[in-house]
Amino acid sequence: MYKKKRKNREKGNSLLPIALVIGLVITIGFSFLPKIIDPWVNANLVKEELSRDMPLGRYLSNVWDEPNVIVALHGYSHTTPNGDDSAEFYSEGEEIPTSYIEDHVERAMMVFNSLGIKEYLFEPPGFAWDERLVEILEEKGFTVLEGEVHGRIPTKVAYSVRPMRFILAIRKLNGSLGSKGKEILNVLSPKAQTVGETVEKNLMIEIVDAEYTWNWRYMTDFEDLRYEEALRNLKSDNPTRIILHYPDLNEFTKSFLEEAVKMSSVKIIRCDDIKSDSDLSKIDWLIDLGKRNNVFVELVVVPTVVPSIASWARTLIHVSWYLFLWTVVLPTVTFVMWFLFGWYFIRRKKLKSLKKVEELERKPLVSIILPAYNEEKIIGDAIERAISQDYGNVEVIVVDDGSTDRTREIAESYARKYDNVKLITNGKNRGKPLALNIGTKAAKGEIILHTDSDSYLCPDFLSKIVPYFGDPEVGAVTCLVSVDNGSNLLTKLQQMEYIYEQLTARFCQSLSGDVLICPGAASAFRAEYAKNSLVSDRTVAEDADYTFEARRRGWKVLQEPDAVSFTEAPENLKELTNQRLRWLYGVLQTIREHRWSWRDGWVLWAWLGYFLSPLIFGMLISIPILALLYGNYYLAYFIPYLVPTFLLFGVTRWIPLHHYRYGKQGRLAWLAPLYWLYNVYLSGLTLYCFISW
Repeated sequence: MYKKKRKNREKGNSLLPIALVIGLVITIGFSFLPKIIDPWVNANLVKEELSRDMPLGRYLSNVWDEPNVIVALHGYSHTTPNGDDSAEFYSEGEEIPTSYIEDHVERAMMVFNSLGIKEYLFEPPGFAWDERLVEILEEKGFTVLEGEVHGRIPTKVAYSVRPMRFILAIRKLNGSLGSKGKEILNVLSPKAQTVGETVEKNLMIEIVDAEYTWNWRYMTDFEDLRYEEALRNLKSDNPTRIILHYPDLNEFTKSFLEEAVKMSSVKIIRCDDIKSDSDLSKIDWLIDLGKRNNVFVELVVVPTVVPSIASWARTLIHVSWYLFLWTVVLPTVTFVMWFLFGWYFIRRKKLKSLKKVEELERKPLVSIILPAYNEEKIIGDAIERAISQDYGNVEVIVVDDGSTDRTREIAESYARKYDNVKLITNGKNRGKPLALNIGTKAAKGEIILHTDSDSYLCPDFLSKIVPYFGDPEVGAVTCLVSVDNGSNLLTKLQQMEYIYEQLTARFCQSLSGDVLICPGAASAFRAEYAKNSLVSDRTVAEDADYTFEARRRGWKVLQEPDAVSFTEAPENLKELTNQRLRWLYGVLQTIREHRWSWRDGWVLWAWLGYFLSPLIFGMLISIPILALLYGNYYLAYFIPYLVPTFLLFGVTRWIPLHHYRYGKQGRLAWLAPLYWLYNVYLSGLTLYCFISW
């Protein structure tokens, strides 16, 4: 049987689009945070510079002055101020600050100087031109060459000739070029046109042909179109340079280089992106190839790198951050804004329109059902609080469910003392659902309150609840369940969770009359519904099942957040685990029993929580694991994200906590960092329950 439609819909859903827009704006705004954080971390993170203690550092110290070897600085760190580690393009278009360029040049030179390298090139990453870089290099003692490279750069399918203006800077020795510097210029001179200045100063190179083996690291066989095209270009272009990246140095590039030095006038083989972790045997092979064929080998070295682990760490943090934004921040902000709009624009208006209890022409009788099993320590207090409600017109029905202690005796004494207290006894323990049904059958009230004997109601609980039943379409009204034993950290975290969840998700459900679950701690039902619908034991969450049934029959289900029921929360992890697994499994059972609900928006939202649990749990648990595995470099990128995260968590929790009726609980928002760990655990339980179910 499908859910019946109500005649009058609540208007709370009309606020959702506004709240969602605000949530999207804030979420998108936070998505730009990496562009702020990463540059700061890149600028302050200690980078790994080449030194004589490293294999590559010692290697370069030994080979830089070999006749056919020229080493080159490839910028400094291959990172730009915006945090992009794919390039360090010195170009006005990149808007890199001049101070940043000068700092990088100086730091790079210091690395090579520490290795004892005296003659070297400066090859900026990428073919780019920046007058500021030229000026800085010349001030540092470099001869700067300007020219256009007409090299063949492979596209997806075709190969095109792409002109690029470039910088090549050669470090001077004692104010003039060394022998190797001059020789390199001589290699280029057949295709260079001087502009009337000496070779020690500036040289204008009009054209330099180059073959560029870009991304050959992904090549799988010699029949690759790129390989065949490159061989044809050797004959047609007769290039003087071969440019490759170290990651592309494989069997295919090696074979191509062997052919190139035989078939063409190649004079320089340039190998870019050599880093501290590069395989020195591959570099040995290149140098040996150059020696055998009288070819210069230019080793273009990135002198300092953020260890690769940091790059991975940053990537993982970015992925986690965007997942966090769209799976946590967006719904959190949306619900909090929805709550605020609903609280101030709908709830206040509704409270004004509701008749107060003292304004009612008559007070309908309320039957309070108290199921009890071995509750001798608390049953007396539970009865006292029930009959002490300021509403007045109540009957209390205690259903002793086969207790083996003094529960029955104590309840019987109250029944003898008060006319509005009744005791019904089961011969044996048959469970809470049956006890509620027995009590409901005996009830005379127009409103029936289900509660637990270990929960107690605020004095004006019924006065807050009853007026809502003036709307004939209201079938149930629930309360706000609050933790009474907030004595330790775990119960305080539960109090924070209880208030936040009930004043966001459940309150927003109430705005449309679609509360999903009326908790068994204290929920009131119209007798017309309660008398004609038994509480079932087909699920372990009878309160969820009973609420779903009310909604299926077309009743509005509301919440009154100022009606508070206090309950005892688990004080240790074992009790909490058992409780939450029972709740989670019970909700899954309920959704399965009520197939109509699969098309209900709030139920779909609940399903989404289960489906996202692996993602959220993996995201949350990855943080401490990666911190242990990757250490300081991971933490250097991660910690700056903690401040906005905890700030967001704190503010979004503080807002509902501040609206809690009893003793504003906003101070609990300071537990936001620990609340994250608490959520990790709950997400793990959700995942476990969903998988095992």
